[in-house]
Amino acid sequence: MAISAFVNGCDMQTPGTMPGLDHLKCSGTTAFKSEDTVANFVFRRGPPDEEFTVVTFWKNWWNIHPEIHQ
Repeated sequence: MAISAFVNGCDMQTPGTMPGLDHLKCSGTTAFKSEDTVANFVFRRGPPDEEFTVVTFWKNWWNIHPEIHQ
């Protein structure tokens, strides 16, 4: 989910970040990063129950941050 990468301050994926997967280390800071957003960071599909939990988190997160999408 791209939104989890954006919110958690991950770098763009480039050929240079691929060898060490540096783009998944999310060392950047953003105004939106929190323990909850880090806990719900995903980059792949998972088991249905896990996926439901993560998708629900991000839908709720999106709805309480209208400043991003207005």
